[in-house]
Amino acid sequence: MQAASEVKRFLLQSGAVNARLVYKKTDSTLRGNISAELTTLAQFYPEWCIGYAPAYPALGRTVKAGI
Repeated sequence: MQAASEVKRFLLQSGAVNARLVYKKTDSTLRGNISAELTTLAQFYPEWCIGYAPAYPALGRTVKAGI
């Protein structure tokens, strides 16, 4: 998948492979290949816990009980 390939390319070319923290921004309407991108990050950083909270309260988008 192209999204996963782009994340992998970025990590390798930027030197972020040894990063202690990665901030992954996503579109506020949740467009894109978020799952593929986060899966790629998880593969590069298997010891990390990745939290993802796609809330946007101003537009009525909130996360409750993981949904």
